Parts: sequence; structure tokens; C-alpha cells
Amino acid sequence: MKSFFLFLLCFFLVAACSDKEIEPSFAIENSSGVVINPEVGSTTIFSFTSAREWKASCSADWLSVSPLSGESGKATLTITTKSENSTTVDRSATLVLSSGTVRKEITLMQEAGEIGFIEPDLTEYRMPVEGGVLQIGFSTNMGNDEFQIESSPNV
Repeated sequence: MKSFFLFLLCFFLVAACSDKEIEPSFAIENSSGVVINPEVGSTTIFSFTSAREWKASCSADWLSVSPLSGESGKATLTITTKSENSTTVDRSATLVLSSGTVRKEITLMQEAGEIGFIEPDLTEYRMPVEGGVLQIGFSTNMGNDEFQIESSPNV
């Protein structure tokens, strides 16, 4: 009976020592960043490996990320644009992966739209013969420093 208790005690000691918790960690294949096309609905895949369960988040309203959580092992996220980048400037967001106390940030960049545009509010403007002020409204996807408006007194 004494040897049975000794055996049971040894068993519990061995079991307690071998129950070591796995530290959270990520192995990321493309940690330099992710580039996404400017069109709405553009999709890219982002893969990583996690030693434990994980969560993903991104606060950018122009992106969706799926899935938002998973178990240990290899994981693949689908990142999809919800709106077109109609500007002439790249825009970026941060994808955050977390597992336990470990947190990794990955930059997501949506490329700029390819062509800048200036679109007048009206197709025809009329000026009285005696002259005056002519207000021309327009829409554009370019920044203030990317285009110039000029007029000619002889036109």
C-alpha cells in the first residue's frame, strides 16, 4: 500500500511538472506590410502562424478582416476593401494581432487611385456681357497642391 501511495505521488509530481504553458508567439510570413489594390472589393490574403489562440482587429472603416479570431497553428486572414481609394494618395491602416500578452502590428496600405480627376458641377457657365464674378464649382480627388487653376483675361 505504501508503494502505491509513493507511485501516486510520483505520478502527480511528474504530471504537474510537464504541464508547462505554451508562450504566445507569432511567425509572420510578410511582416513588412500588405499592399491592397485601390478598387472597392479588392482582396488580399495574409498568413501567419500562432503558438496559441489569437485575435485580429483593424479600426479602418474602409477594410474588413475575416476571421477575427482563431486557434493555434497556421492561420489565413482575408482582407477586403469596403471602399475605393479614389484619392491620388496611398492610405494605410494597422492590423493588430494579439495572443495573450503578445501584440503584433502589421501595416495595411491601399494604393492610390491611378487617375486624378476634376469634374465641374455644371457643363456650361454663362457670363453677362458687362462681366462680373463667375463661381465655378467642381469635385476632385486631388489635393490642393496637385492642381492649379488659371484664367486668361482674353477668353
